[in-house]
Amino acid sequence: MYYLSIFIMIFFILGCAKTPEPLSHHVDCKSDIYAMTQAKCISQKRLVSALSAYDVIFMGDYHDAPHLHQAYATIIREMSKRGYRIHLANEWFTPKDNALLYQYAHKMIDDNNFSTQIDFNATVGYPFESFVPLYHAVQENGGALYGINLEKEERQKISDDNTSAMRADALAFYYSIDTNVSTHQQLLAPFLQHCHAPKKGESHEACLKRIYKVQVAWDEKMGLEVAKLSKKILTTPQDKLLVFAGAMHVEYGLGIPMRFARHSDKSFTTLVPRERSQKRLDHGVADFVMFYK
Repeated sequence: MYYLSIFIMIFFILGCAKTPEPLSHHVDCKSDIYAMTQAKCISQKRLVSALSAYDVIFMGDYHDAPHLHQAYATIIREMSKRGYRIHLANEWFTPKDNALLYQYAHKMIDDNNFSTQIDFNATVGYPFESFVPLYHAVQENGGALYGINLEKEERQKISDDNTSAMRADALAFYYSIDTNVSTHQQLLAPFLQHCHAPKKGESHEACLKRIYKVQVAWDEKMGLEVAKLSKKILTTPQDKLLVFAGAMHVEYGLGIPMRFARHSDKSFTTLVPRERSQKRLDHGVADFVMFYK
């Protein structure tokens, strides 16, 4: 009877309790880095030491933040000083760009030649100059640059469900796209409330479903390509693969990192940016948070 009373009391308390708010860290760092797994602010030197323990480092980006790109370039240079060879995989480019990226990484062509040939400003939509510090840091390291994203034509075929126009490998990829990860759906739900370009006769629900599938396809493609690269190029402990992509592709480990983990057993970690004014961080948003501005 005593235990029954205790059980009823606990049940009553839990039943009447308010739904708890999401777990968060309240931070006020003097340094630029917050280590979430340690729940403490750390120095850049400690960050570089921590990152060096992993094979693959996913770096989330805010595309309109040149100060952040400078900070990431500094991390690459600090890793270079410790003897690591940097391989930078970039969301902006596709595997078909790798020959041109090789020439650029090895200074066979200059900034202007590269940005013109790849049509950077039109393709990316952000100033090339903002990202140059990253690429120069890789060049100084003697490292390499890689493309990992879907080509425009591939994205269009997926969006159109145009399976008849797909090659066998593209068709296999199309059917491998898993859109049933509920946490990822919840993460993107606030951004998928409206369909801005519905096809003729397409319902609002069908349009949102199509847009979401293309978004997942990006992550799946990039995760798969990173897995392939990690197997091919991480041949020594001194080789490190850095994956540079939009923060939403990295946060909570639900975009590229999760898809990568399905294809590879290489160790990885995540680093995402936040403006320095932000004092509250969702628990689990990344292993490390870099403050900028």
